[in-house]
Amino acid sequence: MLFVGRLTEKKGLAYLLEAVSMLVGAGRDVRLTVVGEGELGPMMRARCNDLGIADRVVFVGSGTHEEVVSAMHRSHILVAPSVTAAKGDQEGIPNVLKEAMATGMPVVSTYHSGIPELVEHGVTGLLAPERDAAALAALLTELVDHPESWISFGLAARRKVKEEYDAERLNDELVAAYRSILQ
Repeated sequence: MLFVGRLTEKKGLAYLLEAVSMLVGAGRDVRLTVVGEGELGPMMRARCNDLGIADRVVFVGSGTHEEVVSAMHRSHILVAPSVTAAKGDQEGIPNVLKEAMATGMPVVSTYHSGIPELVEHGVTGLLAPERDAAALAALLTELVDHPESWISFGLAARRKVKEEYDAERLNDELVAAYRSILQ
């Protein structure tokens, strides 16, 4: 599994670590790669020790775009467990979700902000409630136990991103809109 993001409260890594602990406790042989740095880095590393999963989680630090893409190609599932931070800080639609979906990688995220506009639960990925590590663990277990589902999620996700988030097509539509206004 792969997590990519700043190590801040709104990214929800703490809940993913709890979910990984649950999967490991249930006998699943899972690994998590964490790409990113942030103020919660030391706390998240300590949490892995507390949960007994330090040998299952690798913190690689910040990565270039190329390194993130490479990590996606080496991973099976991208997890973006976003939450509303205590001070109200929220995500929009995380670009990492779009990028992972464009590769055909299955994604697991949360019912948070604009994410359900991108990830349709059960079609283009799976969504858990915010701050619900048990629900996150259940969805991850579903994917880990049924890798045959990865293809259908990946294909639907790739199609969604291509149809609705293709930058070149969106730029062309924007230019056309401006031209129509100017005329």
